[in-house]
Amino acid sequence: MSPTSCLVVALASAGAATVTGAIGYGYAVITVPIALLAVSGRVLSPAIVLVEVALNLYALWWYRASLRRILPVIAPLVIGLVPGVALGAVLLGIG
Repeated sequence: MSPTSCLVVALASAGAATVTGAIGYGYAVITVPIALLAVSGRVLSPAIVLVEVALNLYALWWYRASLRRILPVIAPLVIGLVPGVALGAVLLGIG
């Protein structure tokens, strides 16, 4: 990856992180279109997933005191999410 590509991705990531910090959403929505100008999607997609997982785990750790209060609300979503992701992965793998 060239230095210019690294700079484009770093600036896109920093800008997207700023927006996400301000409104709580938008990291991938902002980063992906800009970073695709410098990096292929095969490289960018796994990298974005890893960054998003790290950011969400950090947010979970930061707001861990509220987890007990929020868990009953999100439990049905998580219960539906796990088999949905597994089924989607299988279906996309077949196609």
